[in-house]
Amino acid sequence: MSMVERAMKFAVLLFCAGFYLMLISANYLGLLFSLYIVPRNIALTSPSLDFGLFVPYYINLCTISGGLVLAYYLFMVALLIFGLVFLVWLNWKACVKEIRERKHVLTASHNPLLVISEIFCIVVFITIIYNLLLSAGSVTPETPEFETEPIWENMLLLANASIYEEFAVRVVLLAAPLFAIQVLMRKKPSPKAFFTGGQKLDLVSGGLIVFSSLIFGLAHALYGWDLYKVFPAFVAGLGFGYLYLKGGIFAPILMHFAFDYMDITYMLAVKEILTPSAEMLAMPGIFVSVVVLMFAIAVAPILLFAYLRKLVEKVNLPAPPVQSPERVEKRVEGGLVSLQFSVGNCPRCGAAEARYIDADSLECLKCGEKRKLG
Repeated sequence: MSMVERAMKFAVLLFCAGFYLMLISANYLGLLFSLYIVPRNIALTSPSLDFGLFVPYYINLCTISGGLVLAYYLFMVALLIFGLVFLVWLNWKACVKEIRERKHVLTASHNPLLVISEIFCIVVFITIIYNLLLSAGSVTPETPEFETEPIWENMLLLANASIYEEFAVRVVLLAAPLFAIQVLMRKKPSPKAFFTGGQKLDLVSGGLIVFSSLIFGLAHALYGWDLYKVFPAFVAGLGFGYLYLKGGIFAPILMHFAFDYMDITYMLAVKEILTPSAEMLAMPGIFVSVVVLMFAIAVAPILLFAYLRKLVEKVNLPAPPVQSPERVEKRVEGGLVSLQFSVGNCPRCGAAEARYIDADSLECLKCGEKRKLG
């Protein structure tokens, strides 16, 4: 590996570390601050929340208010904390191993912890470029006036968006149809993949990702934003959908939360809601968020090239050779193999991608599980 490649690899890994530092020091710190602010305001104002489906027009199914909103808010906080802990617990060992063995920076990652930070970086970069182009054309998109709303409402609604929108779009329009199609095609889908990921990006899953992302983008344009929001929301939806395949439902929830709650700690400091000591505690998170966003602009072109190359390779991949009536495998660069038929997915995490470690043994790329063939 050349000096330039080492520097590029270090930059990508540094951004990954910075992303999770931002999550903890800014997003999750803001979430903890919300426990001090939101419950008492829910008790005083008794707000209501609607739940429904996007087609992309919104169809309301039910409305909750009062004590149910408070219970739901506490459930959201617990779920967001559990989602981060679950993803780290499930993937950290394989993540460390992939980082150590990674030989080339222009290679898209396999581990969900790395993929989340990389997709976040790419989406941020595309969104920034898009907004700069709009500004150059003297276009000012219409956006909801978040800064004029009470901070506790922003905390409640943005936490809700991170979870509810993922279930309304990624579960209803991607996960459920994909599972049903796999059952109809007798592919024996793993229900565990809903939580652990490890699914393949193919024509069916890719088509559902594009469809759900389009609905996601149009829904934003119909409620609070204008048509200029469709493209960045569509791009974010593609990222969320891909993350669902690779990391399970908590992966897109975590990335959605990273986007929506990024400004909360900053808004708390600007509106002088925090005590002086709490503001001092919030400053590192604000600083890290700014550095991560600046770093994303520098690192994103590298990552975007890597993922586009991976997509091109997948599209141009030749038909898999038939080795025996019992097993068919797709060989790709670096000794990787997508398992099909009787070999099946990883028995531990349900992932479909593995690599050879010797002539008759495979190692799961997601959790590191080893097993013999035959």
